[in-house]
Amino acid sequence: MKRSLAIADTIIMESTGSAAVRPDPSRFYRDSTSSSLPHQIGLVCQLKGYLPIEELGQGAFSYVWKVQETEGKYAGRTGALKVLRQVQHENSPGLQLSDEAELQQQIYRSVREQFGESLVPEVYDFEQNQDHSGYILMPAYDATACLASAEIPYGIELLTTIRNVARVHQVIHAANKHNGDLKRRNVFRGGVVGDFGSCGDSYSLREGVREMTIACTLGYASPEQMSLVDSADSRKTDVFSLGVMTYMFASDRQPFGGKSVREYVNQLRTERVTPLEELNIGVPKVFSDLVQSMINFNPEERPNMDDSANRLEGILVEELRSRFSREDQIQEYN
Repeated sequence: MKRSLAIADTIIMESTGSAAVRPDPSRFYRDSTSSSLPHQIGLVCQLKGYLPIEELGQGAFSYVWKVQETEGKYAGRTGALKVLRQVQHENSPGLQLSDEAELQQQIYRSVREQFGESLVPEVYDFEQNQDHSGYILMPAYDATACLASAEIPYGIELLTTIRNVARVHQVIHAANKHNGDLKRRNVFRGGVVGDFGSCGDSYSLREGVREMTIACTLGYASPEQMSLVDSADSRKTDVFSLGVMTYMFASDRQPFGGKSVREYVNQLRTERVTPLEELNIGVPKVFSDLVQSMINFNPEERPNMDDSANRLEGILVEELRSRFSREDQIQEYN
């Protein structure tokens, strides 16, 4: 059985100029560069009439390519095509692209309604087949805007980016779900969240009643994800990961290192994380204290996502006031 969703009413079309020339997708498959095209991407492109343009990224479960629609009503529009890899993993919510697409569209709408911003890509279309093959089509994005290795000095941009990521996860957590794999490579400038990891229903991570492990990435995984401590709420893992991201953006260093699982676990257990305010990078104590609380080993002592977002908003407001005050003083002096 095939499930599909088409959201045509809200699609923003790109100008295609003259309608006389349309790209021939078959040319791409004859070209030598097509050897680098994953089979799953090529198959969907041939079936749906998409012209592959460039790779935007790939993860454990999926490929993402920038494509152009060459046929039909939306010929000329570009989009990001996320196609599931041909892999089978038990208990992996991320493999159900139909559920992921519906959740993404729900979060997109909720964030727009609550905060008036598009901090999640809209879903243009998706299909999910019984054999786990499927795709999601969403707006194309600039791969260079991905914050995979970015350093953002403390200031308005950093605070806005992290505040917006927190806002997206407020919506996710309000739906009683967690991300579980929040990391820099899934976030874009301005705080747009492009991927939700193994997003699923929240549950207890207490010893003896663990329902399953949460897929995670070394360097961002919380102590409870590494089975070092109990937690009543899996959503606190996202708070920890967001704290790690914030620390890395502001300082360009990891709070917890380790190249292997054993090294990482040992650092989680024993490492004293140097507060950001002690790194001499111009970070105020109120911000440093918030980040430190978010990466607390004990999940019960971390703030929840609502608290984190509200505190970030307060710090951002104060930073904006301070900046405008300084600019007024400079203008007065001049």
